[in-house]
Amino acid sequence: MKTTHTFITVVALALALQTVSCAAGSVTFKPGPDRIDVLIDGQNVTSYRYDETLTKPILYPLKTPGGMILNRGYPLV
Repeated sequence: MKTTHTFITVVALALALQTVSCAAGSVTFKPGPDRIDVLIDGQNVTSYRYDETLTKPILYPLKTPGGMILNRGYPLV
């Protein structure tokens, strides 16, 4: 079930970012342990985190093109 939820969320995120990629540059996904980093033109924009210690998957940090972090650091909800 968790794998299905993760897959659906990643596909939805990919489709959403595909429209942004036309204006912003190339969007790439970099898989890592318990996370998938989303990069636009090589710069990290957000990370989809699905660590077992979290109650639900999150996007953190969510950054503007200028590098400003949009979401709070604690608690991760």
